Amino acid sequence: MEEGAFLEYVQIIDVLELAHGPFQNIEYQFNHGVLTHFIFLGISNQKQLAKSRELFSGHYPVWEIPHTHDSDLVILEWEMIFNHFVNNWIRLNGIDQVEWYGKARQGIIYDLAQ
Repeated sequence: MEEGAFLEYVQIIDVLELAHGPFQNIEYQFNHGVLTHFIFLGISNQKQLAKSRELFSGHYPVWEIPHTHDSDLVILEWEMIFNHFVNNWIRLNGIDQVEWYGKARQGIIYDLAQ
């Protein structure tokens, strides 16, 4: 989600991890004008989902992507959904994938392994 789309901030966490630091940071950022968006993937625990909706409603945009089937292959479906989102985001925001800010300095990252 971060590579190519240049989103302000992406954090991937589970519902239980949210209470231990991320929520405090999200609220701090909200108070300073930075909006966090949430995407819930395949949450089958309806109580957790309801509590999460209650927590975020009115403050943050929330999307849910449910399981369409019970299979380990659902990860491929989610990958396609996110690829579609990122491709459209790049197109709609006119993001230049070739000449992006900082590109000239990226070689330092690849040199770390040497």
